Amino acid sequence: IGAMQACGVDIDEQALLAARQNAMQNQVEARFVAAADEIGKPAELVVANILANPLVLLAPLLAKLTASGGRVALSGILDGQAAEVRVAYLGWFDMDILEYEEGWVLLSGVRK
Repeated sequence: IGAMQACGVDIDEQALLAARQNAMQNQVEARFVAAADEIGKPAELVVANILANPLVLLAPLLAKLTASGGRVALSGILDGQAAEVRVAYLGWFDMDILEYEEGWVLLSGVRK
């Protein structure tokens, strides 16, 4: 995606460990931190690929991590769950369904 730097955030320490190992194996330079830790300045692009329920619960955190005018891309959402996830983000983002594929949806939004 052309980013100058990347930071992965997760609530699961095992996921962070796996992400660090994967990045090293693939020679990708990235930083990985726990969601409870200080992350730094908000990002221009935040991407989350998890199921709908966690995406709804994480809406305030992902909004905090996204810079004003920045973008969020949310995947891992079944077609029937897209409206619920979209509504959870509308307080912070202008959200649209960007793509449908085989029953899955990609939501995209711009931070207000």
